[in-house]
Amino acid sequence: MQSAKLLKKHVSSDSANLWMALMLAVVLLIAHPACADKVKLQGHNANQVGATFRNFSAVNMGGSGDASLYGNALSMNRLEILWVHVEPTKGNWDQMFLDRYAAGVLERKNNNVESLVLLAYGADWSADPKDQIYHGGHPAYISTEHIPDWVNYVDRVVSHLSAPPFNVKYFQIWNEPYQEGCGFWGGSADEYFTNAYLPAAGKIRELGCKVVYGGWPSCQDLSTWVALMDKHKAWDDTDVLSFHYQSGWMTVWAWPRMRAASTRRGFPDMPIWTTEVGAIGNGEWFTDWYTKLFYWAITNGADKNPDMVKTFYFKESEHDPNSYHYTRDLYQGDKITERGLGLQTTADVFDGGPVTAYKNFSNDHGFTADIASFGHGASAIEGFEIHARPRRIVAAFQLREEDLKDSATNKITLTYPQLLTAVAVRNVTRVDPAGHTTNLRPVYSSRGMEVIVPIANDPASLAQSWNIGTVSPFFVVITMSE
Repeated sequence: MQSAKLLKKHVSSDSANLWMALMLAVVLLIAHPACADKVKLQGHNANQVGATFRNFSAVNMGGSGDASLYGNALSMNRLEILWVHVEPTKGNWDQMFLDRYAAGVLERKNNNVESLVLLAYGADWSADPKDQIYHGGHPAYISTEHIPDWVNYVDRVVSHLSAPPFNVKYFQIWNEPYQEGCGFWGGSADEYFTNAYLPAAGKIRELGCKVVYGGWPSCQDLSTWVALMDKHKAWDDTDVLSFHYQSGWMTVWAWPRMRAASTRRGFPDMPIWTTEVGAIGNGEWFTDWYTKLFYWAITNGADKNPDMVKTFYFKESEHDPNSYHYTRDLYQGDKITERGLGLQTTADVFDGGPVTAYKNFSNDHGFTADIASFGHGASAIEGFEIHARPRRIVAAFQLREEDLKDSATNKITLTYPQLLTAVAVRNVTRVDPAGHTTNLRPVYSSRGMEVIVPIANDPASLAQSWNIGTVSPFFVVITMSE
């Protein structure tokens, strides 16, 4: 955009001036690499009124992007490119390794899957003159003497992957950058900022791309991270805040907490991602936790920026039956798992277009979409509107047995005061976490449309074999007649 303004400023009817303007345009295109143009590649239609679920949902360590979930459930893949692999010894650059990584980026891009490139970790020699420190098998430290080498690695990788045809926009600096036992950085927390984060962020910004923080680990409180960002004045050098696993399974308290922190520091619109979350065994978790977070996203800025909130499931696939992740990933080999089916069900419910909040309904239990506080769970019902053809209205239920024990009924009644006649509604269905649908019969009156919704899943559903408990999350989907 800046280049276009400068070009317009210099254009005149005089042919000499026009020639100079064209030369200026060439210079500007050279000076500002491909990242500057990727808003239109990764952005959304100007008429879009919210984020899609696919904008919101991403994955770690994904493949080529041709698996079934990428159709409407996964839009971005987070994958590391290790310094030690591309420069195993000082000055010895392995261009073939970078080219192989870039080929994977392009293959995913051709399948409409963007990449979050993780720049990590140290090199075997990057701690000199000290001995290198290893965490999780990775070189974990960069000495002051090797900051220029680290920046050179960042420069070469970002310059290559941000250029056409790869057009990568987002680059993450390190993974869980904290000390031994709590992360993958081998020095002090201060040294991470001075030796790794700020030098890399400066280079990424210089190349016109976006800086993603390295994924604050769940073993440390968010307040420690905020204090370090303050101390090193790192807010100005950050485009996306990122943490891992912070919110647990009951609530999404970490997002409003970090939104409050960034707003107080003058960044009310800074995106907040969790670049690792999940590693769970139950498929209904997506219907529950993902849905809560997606609602927070579309009511906190995703209507303006579809990249405002992203969640990256860890991880896509595991082939080793002895691995911890074999019963926690989205695929076992090429076969979709219970988790994958749960994610697919949630994506299908929200599929078809951008999503905004829908608040013109009530329920007879008084449940709301409010986020529970830290360490607590609460029954919730969120409303969504999918701007598709046909338009759909969704109510998402996350119920707790203790909130229902005093109730004399195993049903919940929803009331929609604006839906007064059957002409406007094609059908109403209940969708459980495994995708099993049950038709519901709405009743119309002067109060609007009322729907009585059973809490229990249908015995014929696959979800009956899942370890859900007596109360399951589920959706009610109203498909409009338009």
